[in-house]
Amino acid sequence: FSDFALDAPPADELAVFVVEGETVQRPGGAPPDKKAAASGGEVLGSNFGGQAGDHAVWSVDVTSRIENAAVSIRYAREMTGDADVAVRAPGRKRMERRPFPSTGGWGDSPGDFRMQTFRFGPIDPGLAGIEMYVMGANGNINIDAVYVHDVNVQPVAGERRARAVRAIALEPGAKKTVTLCMSASPKIEKTVAALARATSSKDALQAQIDAYAAWNLANVPSFASVDPAITKQYWHRASSVLRKNLFRIGEGNLKDWGIAEGRWGSSWYSNMISYGAGHQIREARWLRDPRYVRGIISTWCANAKPNGVFPNYIRPTEIGDGQYTDWITSTVWDAHCVHPDTAALRTWSAALSRNVDGWLITYDADNDGLLLVDSHWWTGMEWQPSFFFFNGYDKDKQDQHLERVDLTSYVYGNAMNLSRALSVIGDEQGAAKYGAIAEKIRGALEKSMWDETTQFFYSLEPTSGEKAMVKEVIGVYPFYFSMFDKGSSQKYLNAWTSILDPREFWTPWPVASATQLSPAYSQDENFNGKRVGGCMWNGPTWPHANSIVLSAMAATLRDHSDSPLTVEHLFALFQSYTMAQFSQQALEFPITGEYYNGETGRWRTDERDYNHSTYIDVLIADIAGLRPRADEVIEVQPLISKQMAPFVLDGIRYHDHDISILWSPTASMETQPDALKGFRVYVDGKLRHHDPEKATAALIQPE
Repeated sequence: FSDFALDAPPADELAVFVVEGETVQRPGGAPPDKKAAASGGEVLGSNFGGQAGDHAVWSVDVTSRIENAAVSIRYAREMTGDADVAVRAPGRKRMERRPFPSTGGWGDSPGDFRMQTFRFGPIDPGLAGIEMYVMGANGNINIDAVYVHDVNVQPVAGERRARAVRAIALEPGAKKTVTLCMSASPKIEKTVAALARATSSKDALQAQIDAYAAWNLANVPSFASVDPAITKQYWHRASSVLRKNLFRIGEGNLKDWGIAEGRWGSSWYSNMISYGAGHQIREARWLRDPRYVRGIISTWCANAKPNGVFPNYIRPTEIGDGQYTDWITSTVWDAHCVHPDTAALRTWSAALSRNVDGWLITYDADNDGLLLVDSHWWTGMEWQPSFFFFNGYDKDKQDQHLERVDLTSYVYGNAMNLSRALSVIGDEQGAAKYGAIAEKIRGALEKSMWDETTQFFYSLEPTSGEKAMVKEVIGVYPFYFSMFDKGSSQKYLNAWTSILDPREFWTPWPVASATQLSPAYSQDENFNGKRVGGCMWNGPTWPHANSIVLSAMAATLRDHSDSPLTVEHLFALFQSYTMAQFSQQALEFPITGEYYNGETGRWRTDERDYNHSTYIDVLIADIAGLRPRADEVIEVQPLISKQMAPFVLDGIRYHDHDISILWSPTASMETQPDALKGFRVYVDGKLRHHDPEKATAALIQPE
């Protein structure tokens, strides 16, 4: 430990480097063997040494020079008599042969292990090779670990590339602060560099806090509101959800930037997962540095399944063979409209085209424009009532194959935005092809999934075309993609009346994932009287769905002046959504989980920082109203309620311009001059739009 070592040799002379015994390079031999007292719980065993000639080779990564080095081998042997063993130390031409005596056990207790040490002199940094041969039969030994170290240091079982402990002398009553630093990386040079940075700082923890804050200031548009809940939630979503889940492994399937669904104890959610990826891309597109969102897109495009559909997960060494319903391809265009990059679109275009084709070939086999889901498990929306509508909502019976409103809407969005992207890169033939596909899907959805009597969209039994007559939140997902023509689709707007109805979807903490009128509706683990577990989409409120509903509301308000929706509905849902993401609505404890009880607002799961929804995107693109587009016109269409407190959004990086949006309702600014009231938009520091009375739309040409 750096500054206060007493009477100890220099740190590099006390280095201890170790490799697990079961991690070997050897032909044949036995598999690892679990032993309770072994470092890591395993040994090289299972009859290793039972035959003459059994051998093993280890490579130990030595990162600093050792003047008087030794190799120590921690082993166990229950059999009586000695094992006849020869060991070649690093840099030695000849092997040293010696007996390994019985230790009385195979490694189930610490007393079963002993050390054999071989001195060999100086060693420089690099990979040190150690070879072992068992010269005679019945030389069974279990190898726990192999150490390279200074001869003056006794290796400790379980020690991991650690420096020897230094003494700290304190007089009675004296105090001293000790900083302990640990670094972990699959590459030793990165570990050493990270420790060097940490130990060079007077306060490593504060340095980390400062670096984290500096990243936020450099990359996240700044937001402040008179409403403390929205301000706190915005920065919680930016730093604890978006930033925390970003990563760059740099190898295997994850060579470029990636983003996880969650970074807590669960091994599953720390993967890249396709179901929430559309939200993640829409959120990350507002980071000022475009390399993050472009890297995420590149990672998805590089890891599609053979049929072109994106896999359910990506890990460094594997991709999943399943899938979730997703709309990743559509959000590539959304990202391009914030940070235009035609060259990147061209690079991604082949993978995006294969993705749309793959969905259609695999899940629209009857070519009717409606996408089929054959199991509720891969929708990401388990226990949606429609899957059990045709069997009387019996959860113990096989779930129904359905042509689904959600996947059909997603593939419409994918095709439509792919058409726009291909047009930008000059592929007019491809643009026409996917534009026609999108129109076919829209027409099929309108014709087959809309019900005139109940004024809602429903999923279908694929053979008969019969509707699964249970309303689910996905019934308004088509509006997320602005699917319907302005002025010619008044009847479809009536779907929103069910969402706003407190007897159906508008619970005390809206929006319910299924109508309260369904027999399968529940806010607990019940499904039509039977207990179920896992993700519940038969009633509870999901941030994932609320993100889509909020943006669908905003799109409807922009596209259709005669809808049942008002800006006040949008704000009411946004406010509820904001407050739900505080534990028991206490502003000291922001938490973004998986889903919550729509009656009480209590989280149904204990996940934290769950990266499965949008918030920043809703605030910037929908409420503040900066509408991304491919040309150089800056369009604002704010949807700001009279109830929304004053706010400032500053430093939005958009088409290489800096945009600031300010809202100061006149009621809160009565004593201030008109120049400070109302709605203002600044472009590169210059005021370009101002309405002192209300939030109004504008088209701004950059100077």
